[in-house]
Amino acid sequence: MRNRSGRMYAAGAITFGGPHAAVDSFLGLQYSALKSVEALVREKSPQIKPLHPFASFNQWLKWVNHQAP
Repeated sequence: MRNRSGRMYAAGAITFGGPHAAVDSFLGLQYSALKSVEALVREKSPQIKPLHPFASFNQWLKWVNHQAP
């Protein structure tokens, strides 16, 4: 779905209209989320930055130290 200023991202078995939505794998949902973020970065969405290992590690350190992201 797309219009001038908006988009909708959907992922998983539920998007195929199947009765087994709960059988989605966690890895599959992570991959879908990653692809959605990459698409948002390409569209230059505000406050969305590309994901890379250093940023992920930095966020993990904040989580370990009980700091806000």
